[in-house]
Amino acid sequence: MLSLIALACSGGPEIPAPAAPIGASAVDQLRALGYLDAAEDDGGLTSGLELIDPRRSAPGYNLFVSRNLRRADLIDAQGELLHTWSYGAEGAWTRALLQPDGSLLVVGSTASPRQNNTHVDSSRALMKLSWDSELIWQASLNAHHDVTTTPEGQLLALDFEYREIPEIQPGLTFRDDRITALSPDGEILSSRSITEMLLADPSVHTLRGVQPNSANGLEHVDLLHVNALSLLPPSEHAGPIYEQGNLLACSRHQDLIFVLDLEQERAVWAWGPGEISGPHDPSMLANGNVLLFDNGLGRGWSRVLELDPRTDTVVWEYKADPPEDLYTASRGSAQRLDNGNTLIAVSDKGRAIEVTPAGEVVWAFNNPNVLGAGKRATFNRMERLPASLVEPLLRSHTP
Repeated sequence: MLSLIALACSGGPEIPAPAAPIGASAVDQLRALGYLDAAEDDGGLTSGLELIDPRRSAPGYNLFVSRNLRRADLIDAQGELLHTWSYGAEGAWTRALLQPDGSLLVVGSTASPRQNNTHVDSSRALMKLSWDSELIWQASLNAHHDVTTTPEGQLLALDFEYREIPEIQPGLTFRDDRITALSPDGEILSSRSITEMLLADPSVHTLRGVQPNSANGLEHVDLLHVNALSLLPPSEHAGPIYEQGNLLACSRHQDLIFVLDLEQERAVWAWGPGEISGPHDPSMLANGNVLLFDNGLGRGWSRVLELDPRTDTVVWEYKADPPEDLYTASRGSAQRLDNGNTLIAVSDKGRAIEVTPAGEVVWAFNNPNVLGAGKRATFNRMERLPASLVEPLLRSHTP
């Protein structure tokens, strides 16, 4: 077992070793844990809708994925189930993106993880399902966590491959997170290394060491563990962060959110180490700020932050009272709604809440789906969808 990650080639970007010997860091141990499929403790919470303040809750519909049930549910504000997509008898879903025609882009796996000779987890895939859950196409790649669409109709998916990265350290196998572009029909067009984009300019961010681990019998270093990817919307704000075509991403293992210039293949902004721990789901707001979920690995409580990336200043924060009442070690999401409220997924509890800018809870929902053990299923995200997207689909597909 390697004791430290260090740079072996002189003159390259230096990756600091962890402050303590490998294996001694509680945070590293938390990072290495797998995802919970069922809530550890239901806590007596109501199944389905727990509370709603209809005057202060933002209108819309909600989409969420029950990971190991391989299903996506569309519900209304009252928690009533309106539609379900499901596919396959094995595997897990991590992300579902509803399209204007009622089809669903799904990031997930179709069977138990396994390796082939090229270190490709051949059970992973990006799929497109019809409104009736029929498979339209399936792209076999190491898709994970997230997918986004471009105005031209291309898809940009998080992907990875296992390979050596000599400029970091020869002889080690790394999980290299990548951005893979696909056509609207699921044809793979190109793939670019996120690791290499972060290495391109060490002044933006210097990568740090991460404990090696084993997955599917392959010892490797999961240096980044990128868990979110979104195309920045058109912006009136000036600066390299806001250039059209840039991507906002998140690295759980580097405690980092960052912006990539895909054309120049480099990072142009990064923030997080020492401030956040195990983050998820950053999004760019109309005011030029970034909203993100800070899991708080090693801290024992989570929070949601709004950050001004021009000054690296936190301008808004939500945490529970007491803080430990809001905690998920893995996953988690935050979405700013049109009325200024924020929708938060407490993933490991299979729970979502909507809070006002002052931190008052005005909507709460607990996943009614259960696994074989009778425990509440967890979910990665809760997404509020506008009526302008959902209601035409319901009308056209309802007999």
